[in-house]
Amino acid sequence: VRKRVQRVMMILDGLGIPFDAVDITKPGNEVQRMFMREHANRENVKGNPLPPQFFYNEEYLGNFVDFEEAVEDDRIHEFLRLTPPK
Repeated sequence: VRKRVQRVMMILDGLGIPFDAVDITKPGNEVQRMFMREHANRENVKGNPLPPQFFYNEEYLGNFVDFEEAVEDDRIHEFLRLTPPK
């Protein structure tokens, strides 16, 4: 999980895309952890979905695999619901 989170942060930083990272394992982030568990897609997932999960406000966007596919297909801005740079 840690390597996936680091990869996501490296890609977003490299593209200059601002983001809010929430460490759901830290005390005080129980509400965010429950939100992720309740709203993340559970298809083909046994147990709780693992980070990283992606949300735009409260809209669920996808998981790490979805993010990676968007990066590979050069659709990262679309995936994150952002206007592409000109």
